[in-house]
Amino acid sequence: MSAVKIQVDLEEKIKLEAYNISEKNLSYNDLCWILAEKLIRNQRKRKGGIAINVFKKKAEEVYK
Repeated sequence: MSAVKIQVDLEEKIKLEAYNISEKNLSYNDLCWILAEKLIRNQRKRKGGIAINVFKKKAEEVYK
């Protein structure tokens, strides 16, 4: 698969996910927490468990 095809596929996935998120009418605060949760899950997969205080700090960083 070419780099252009991969980029187009990724852009389509991003647009679809953005649409799905917009349909949920979430607040900015909710969106920040969702993003923080996803970031933490990705880190946890790579590093193992993450303490709750690290999670809260990440959520605050995303919110800012």
